[in-house]
Amino acid sequence: MFSLLLAAALSNSRSAPGQSRRKSLPDPPTPGDPQQRDKMADRGNPQGSQQDILRKREQDFRGGVEKLFQLTSALREELKTTTTTEVLNVKMYKRLQEVEKLAKQLESQVKG
Repeated sequence: MFSLLLAAALSNSRSAPGQSRRKSLPDPPTPGDPQQRDKMADRGNPQGSQQDILRKREQDFRGGVEKLFQLTSALREELKTTTTTEVLNVKMYKRLQEVEKLAKQLESQVKG
């Protein structure tokens, strides 16, 4: 009789009638290393990395536009000093090709 009471007491202490026997695992602690924290944050927030990519593209585009402005301004100044009866020299032609190449690159960036 004592063994029956002991078995019943042990079975009642193992699981309560409305509780499941499985426990969920706790969340892992956040890493102390800042680089590891950033890696974990990136996995949890893909939108953040997408914004970083867009920000980088915008910076590249703005830098390209600024360079294009500088090249065209230099070409314009050189054209002002050149007489109209002369033919374009090789240096001006090379600058014009560089401007055209950069403009095409910017156009392809805008098109995506």
